[in-house]
Amino acid sequence: MENIINIANQIIVYSVCYTLIFVVYGYVFYHVFKFIAQIVICAYKKLAADWRKWRSGK
Repeated sequence: MENIINIANQIIVYSVCYTLIFVVYGYVFYHVFKFIAQIVICAYKKLAADWRKWRSGK
Protein backbone atom coordinates (compact mmCIF):
# COMPACT_ATOMS: atom_id res chain seq x y z
CA MET A 1 0.00 0.00 0.00
CA GLU A 2 2.85 2.34 0.79
CA ASN A 3 4.25 1.75 -2.68
CA ILE A 4 0.99 2.88 -4.32
CA ILE A 5 0.95 6.04 -2.20
CA ASN A 6 4.54 6.85 -3.22
CA ILE A 7 3.71 6.35 -6.90
CA ALA A 8 0.64 8.60 -6.57
CA ASN A 9 2.73 11.27 -4.85
CA GLN A 10 5.33 11.11 -7.62
CA ILE A 11 2.64 11.46 -10.27
CA ILE A 12 1.25 14.54 -8.51
CA VAL A 13 4.69 16.12 -8.11
CA TYR A 14 5.61 15.44 -11.76
CA SER A 15 2.28 16.84 -12.94
CA VAL A 16 2.77 20.05 -10.97
CA CYS A 17 6.38 20.47 -12.15
CA TYR A 18 5.56 19.87 -15.81
CA THR A 19 2.63 22.26 -15.58
CA LEU A 20 4.87 25.00 -14.20
CA ILE A 21 7.47 24.35 -16.90
CA PHE A 22 4.84 24.54 -19.65
CA VAL A 23 3.39 27.73 -18.19
CA VAL A 24 6.78 29.45 -18.03
CA TYR A 25 7.85 28.34 -21.51
CA GLY A 26 4.43 29.19 -22.92
CA TYR A 27 4.62 32.68 -21.46
CA VAL A 28 8.12 33.25 -22.84
CA PHE A 29 7.35 31.86 -26.31
CA TYR A 30 4.11 33.84 -26.51
CA HIS A 31 5.89 37.12 -25.90
CA VAL A 32 8.81 36.28 -28.21
CA PHE A 33 6.48 35.37 -31.09
CA LYS A 34 4.29 38.39 -30.38
CA PHE A 35 7.37 40.64 -30.61
CA ILE A 36 8.47 39.01 -33.88
CA ALA A 37 4.96 39.36 -35.30
CA GLN A 38 4.90 43.07 -34.43
CA ILE A 39 8.21 43.59 -36.26
CA VAL A 40 6.96 41.71 -39.34
CA ILE A 41 3.66 43.64 -39.38
CA CYS A 42 5.45 46.98 -39.02
CA ALA A 43 7.88 46.10 -41.83
CA TYR A 44 5.00 44.97 -44.05
CA LYS A 45 3.10 48.22 -43.49
CA LYS A 46 6.17 50.31 -44.35
CA LEU A 47 6.93 48.28 -47.46
CA ALA A 48 3.30 48.30 -48.59
CA ALA A 49 3.12 52.09 -48.22
CA ASP A 50 6.37 52.53 -50.17
CA TRP A 51 5.16 50.12 -52.84
CA ARG A 52 1.88 52.05 -53.23
CA LYS A 53 3.74 55.35 -53.55
CA TRP A 54 6.09 53.90 -56.14
CA ARG A 55 3.25 52.34 -58.14
CA SER A 56 1.18 55.55 -58.11
CA GLY A 57 4.16 57.63 -59.31
CA LYS A 58 4.32 55.87 -62.66
